[in-house]
Amino acid sequence: MYQAAFAIRDDDTSFFTRPEMLDKLYDYAWELGFKVTFSVIPMHRAINDYNVPPNFRGLNKYFAIHENDELVEFIKEGIKNDLIDVVQHGYTHEKPHAHSRRKTSDYILSVKKGRRMLEEAFNMTIRVFVPPYEYVSKPLWMAVYSEGMHFCRSIRSYRDLLLNIPLSQIRPISAIKLFLRKATGRPMHLGFLDISSMVEIVPSYSHHWRKYVSEEAARLSFDRFMKTFDRVYHSRGVFVLLNHYWEYFFDWKDNVTRKLQQKYLYKILDYVDSKPNVWKCGLNELAVTLQQRRRP
Repeated sequence: MYQAAFAIRDDDTSFFTRPEMLDKLYDYAWELGFKVTFSVIPMHRAINDYNVPPNFRGLNKYFAIHENDELVEFIKEGIKNDLIDVVQHGYTHEKPHAHSRRKTSDYILSVKKGRRMLEEAFNMTIRVFVPPYEYVSKPLWMAVYSEGMHFCRSIRSYRDLLLNIPLSQIRPISAIKLFLRKATGRPMHLGFLDISSMVEIVPSYSHHWRKYVSEEAARLSFDRFMKTFDRVYHSRGVFVLLNHYWEYFFDWKDNVTRKLQQKYLYKILDYVDSKPNVWKCGLNELAVTLQQRRRP
């Protein structure tokens, strides 16, 4: 039905997020008919990180998403109007080394609890998991698989790829899976895992503030974006734009401080909007569609 699919993934919405920040940043996107997928942290730990406001930073206490009533209502209204989508962004959003000794059963419990918290808060089904810092260990991979969910994450290295079995991204393996499925009439299994049931969506372009420190750097970054999007568009593919709302409000100011980054975000949206027949979708519906297309 469409020439290409385009999704916006915005990370780190949590208890700390002020609804007006999302509204100020994405009102133009919504005017153009885009849907924004917020990857939401169910139980954000207030570590020493810029995605935590200064007055909470370093407290190391936990803050649940449903305790921010104003934010929850804002997102629910956006879901109702088909403007907002929600996926799960970890559980506490701690650094990967904080979980180095955790077992698969621990990950299963946190993924399950986080998913339930989001589904109860927003009254919707969460189908996609976004790992904090793009890091996936084998136990986390198993936990997400056990929940029947799908990944949206960047593949950072071949070592990460091979150790953690995201086989849907390896073309030779995909070919073998297809051959075995046709030969046996059954999905391929890895041990007891039906790996053909999981979809992994890889972001195509990160709209990071470091790319927009000057007009010259911004133009170069925008050129790279256009080339990448055009390649996806002409191949009838999927493009996922990765963004972080809090970057625009340096250290949690009330108004946008990184104006150049905002200017080029709008240029990106205008460019995509100028192309005919683009599906402006959310990650949950995209994952379901890709899973259905994969079935024999």
